[in-house]
Amino acid sequence: MSGSVARISGRWLFLAAAVIPLLFGAAICLIVLVVDPLDLRPWGLAPRFFDGNYPELVTPKLVRAVTSEHQDVIMIGGSQAMGVTPAQLRSAFHAGSAFNLSYSLLEARDLGAVSAAAVRTPGLKRLIVELPFTAMEWGRPPAATGAGAIAVLHAPWHALPDFGEDLARASLERLWSGEFATAEWRRRAEGFLGTQSVVQDRLVRQQMEQAFNRVPGETFANARALPCSQFEIVGNALVPLILEAASRGVELDFYFPPIPPASYARAEMKQGSGRSWFAQVMSFHRCVVLAVGQSHNRNTHVLATDLDPEIISDLSNYKDTFHLVRPDKFARLLDDVRMHRFELRASAADAYVRQVSGTVLGEYRKRGRVR
Repeated sequence: MSGSVARISGRWLFLAAAVIPLLFGAAICLIVLVVDPLDLRPWGLAPRFFDGNYPELVTPKLVRAVTSEHQDVIMIGGSQAMGVTPAQLRSAFHAGSAFNLSYSLLEARDLGAVSAAAVRTPGLKRLIVELPFTAMEWGRPPAATGAGAIAVLHAPWHALPDFGEDLARASLERLWSGEFATAEWRRRAEGFLGTQSVVQDRLVRQQMEQAFNRVPGETFANARALPCSQFEIVGNALVPLILEAASRGVELDFYFPPIPPASYARAEMKQGSGRSWFAQVMSFHRCVVLAVGQSHNRNTHVLATDLDPEIISDLSNYKDTFHLVRPDKFARLLDDVRMHRFELRASAADAYVRQVSGTVLGEYRKRGRVR
């Protein structure tokens, strides 16, 4: 008798172990389907976002929901732009609504898809697009972040790209509090930037100094301009974006991320491709400036924030060799964009490259590496 009871109990335990995960998964699906937080379907609640930066794997999935609602200002960019908060955007541009859709490893193809969706946002007044060096090559496949953005943007209503326990918890929060969020997302947003700057990282500082020994200054003094045909993103994504923004009366600001001059040598050393990374980046920037000039659109601007000494001259502003850590410097960056400081005209494209080259060579002179 006891053996029969044990067998029956074992079967129930087995069934429970098999059924509970199925029920849990079904509950997640039902919650996400009902709330529809990524705005994929003709039903669901209107998108409502908490006032902060979402995790970088979540942000690209929000593109469709963000651009389906009225926004005054939208920002797009890579990891160097992720520290800008919605509150900073609203404050800088005196906007009622704003969203930062920046995420790490922004590539050319997903930049094209995300910007095309963003410029069509209802009521949009201003679109700010950071142009990171990761977006130079059209042929590179999107990273996981960008692939998520494209999957959501192109998903039909019956597709299922949006299921996950974190999305389900955030959807429940949307039902209860009115905002699509989780406690973990809010906590991470509060400490998004961190506190340590690169000057506190001894190893990175040593690597930076070693790079000045290994990368000759001539790399930056004699950077050869590459043909604009090499940067397919310009014709495939940026020019159509300029035209679309002009037709909709949207002010479009492109800006180059503010890389400190002391970081270029290390970046060049890490590239290791046999061709000059600096020449590629500067040529890309030059071609963007020329394309904007040829568009003759007065509402499109290219801003060389990588020339702003208030940002780039102090490594303590950065948490590593590229990424800003100080909120006041992000505020300065937005102020540069708003005021169109360091705006580049087509006639000044070559002078801009020489000026960046000069700032990098100035770092070599400080160390006695060039005259």
